[in-house]
Amino acid sequence: MGTPRRHRAPNVSSAHRRIATAPAVRLALVGALVVAGAVSVAISLTPYETLKDHLDPFTVDRDADVSRGEFDDIVLRLRVVAAGLLTFGVALVAFGTTLDRVVTEVARSWWRSTRRTPAALRQWLANETPWYLASFGLILAVAVAVRVAFLDVPLRYDEATTYDNFVSQPIYVALANYATPNNHLLHTFLAKVFTTLLGNEPWAIRLPALLAGIALIPATFALGRVLYGHVAALIAASLVATSSTLVEYSTNARGYTLVGLATVIAFLAAARTLDDNSVGAWALVAVAGALGLYAVPVMIYPLGGVLLWLLVAGRAAGHPLRPLLERLAACALAIALLTLVLYAPVYAASGVRSVTSNEFVEPQSWSTLLELLPGHARDTVETWTRDLPIIVSILLAAGVAASIVLTPRISRFPIPPLAAVIVWTLPALALQRIVPFTRVWLFLVPLLAVTAAGFYGWLLERPRWGARVAAALAALVAVGAALAVVAEDSVRESRETGALLDAPAVADYLAGVVRADDRILAIGSDTILEYYLERDGVEAGSLIYSDEPRARTYVVVNVLGGQSLDDLVRQLHTSSGELGPPELLRSYPSAQVFLVARRG
Repeated sequence: MGTPRRHRAPNVSSAHRRIATAPAVRLALVGALVVAGAVSVAISLTPYETLKDHLDPFTVDRDADVSRGEFDDIVLRLRVVAAGLLTFGVALVAFGTTLDRVVTEVARSWWRSTRRTPAALRQWLANETPWYLASFGLILAVAVAVRVAFLDVPLRYDEATTYDNFVSQPIYVALANYATPNNHLLHTFLAKVFTTLLGNEPWAIRLPALLAGIALIPATFALGRVLYGHVAALIAASLVATSSTLVEYSTNARGYTLVGLATVIAFLAAARTLDDNSVGAWALVAVAGALGLYAVPVMIYPLGGVLLWLLVAGRAAGHPLRPLLERLAACALAIALLTLVLYAPVYAASGVRSVTSNEFVEPQSWSTLLELLPGHARDTVETWTRDLPIIVSILLAAGVAASIVLTPRISRFPIPPLAAVIVWTLPALALQRIVPFTRVWLFLVPLLAVTAAGFYGWLLERPRWGARVAAALAALVAVGAALAVVAEDSVRESRETGALLDAPAVADYLAGVVRADDRILAIGSDTILEYYLERDGVEAGSLIYSDEPRARTYVVVNVLGGQSLDDLVRQLHTSSGELGPPELLRSYPSAQVFLVARRG
């Protein structure tokens, strides 16, 4: 008789630990919500004078502009937020069993995907030709190089405003102050982390946008591969790698490349849900959507397109309607709850209307809207095609149109994500009646690239030699387009978010001559000079933002910004004597510095 075989017992303790993780995570979240609610209540009980004394140092004139009435509104909002957080915590306890099961499924799904990634990557590398891999590697290297080439551009106005007003402040001020929509909260948080670790160099402030802009290339490659195949993926990556406007916003400390990345990730996760209805993929859609909204609320446009695409493509793939709608509703609810929690400090300190009804989202009249839309559409397309030869722009437009028509034939999905976003966005714009900045549509660039690449990838895949030609063509396009972007220098010369190209030199000069009782008048360049003067050790706030008449005023004229000396001088107060003639002190390619003294 042989020795009985010993069966290996399952690792019960390991399985138990994995299952027990979900309640631990939930209880930790409940604890965090309770603490946050208690802190909100404690702050709401703070006396007006104490709160104002604490906020004064964080303002330019050391006098926080918070009236008694505004203070009472803040107190009420803090208590409402506290009640909301505590209610959310109670709901997590009440529905604990269901939530634990969902969290466990999500965690297992994400863990399985993480464990499979190295093997999938090795398999991909083994299956692709050396030409293909070399082309993708070159495209990625070109993308990094062309972006790094523009990191030396002086901080632009919106970037400097973000740093001066938000990133440089304590984190609890930075993530609660939404006085202007300039505060892209996710970017502000990440920039705060990087500048704390690496210093407040311009490249460190821009690092979140830069990393997101670089990550867009492999993300777009993956989306192109999922939707249209491996040739289209390479072409799409090449187009995104060298898009002039994407290069600009990868070197601009704003949240737009984060929104673009969140959009592509959400569509990748959505495609996964259509394949296997994975709970982990649905959760990734929710997380990407919430983080995109936390970066910039304009994420509502691509996010609506993602959910619409899931519905239409899911029904076309034969998914039963009711379970699909239930999953979509749960996903939308998760996005809403996550976003509300992330924005809770803003709602408490600045109010809901600071996000939903600020000056940039005020509805226009229908007549104004119809008058502005054609010019807005033209400007947007010009931004997308900047630095491209006209023939290339025409070919890309033709590729987008052909791909939309042929997608049921050339893709395993019936409609392109781009079409779903457009179908969602046009009615949303009509309801809002607003004409946003052209940069709001930056998230469309990767979707446009993928859509155009779908058609040309399909054409090139047909002949046997097509894949090798596509690899060479994609690499050639990347190198040629990158050289064009550098040669045209449109990124450096862009005035999209305000610029003073000689700001470091101007600030360096002013730091050597300005006195504490002087004034600096630099309308449209004020926050830029504040940043560079502070780096030079000058306390700039009282010099730049004071309206009091001073004996001497240094006037900075942004020449490339279209300013004139006369327009700026008219801004000076004349109540304490006549102004002497402006004296030109320094002249730079983009700016002039004048001294205006008072007589008597």
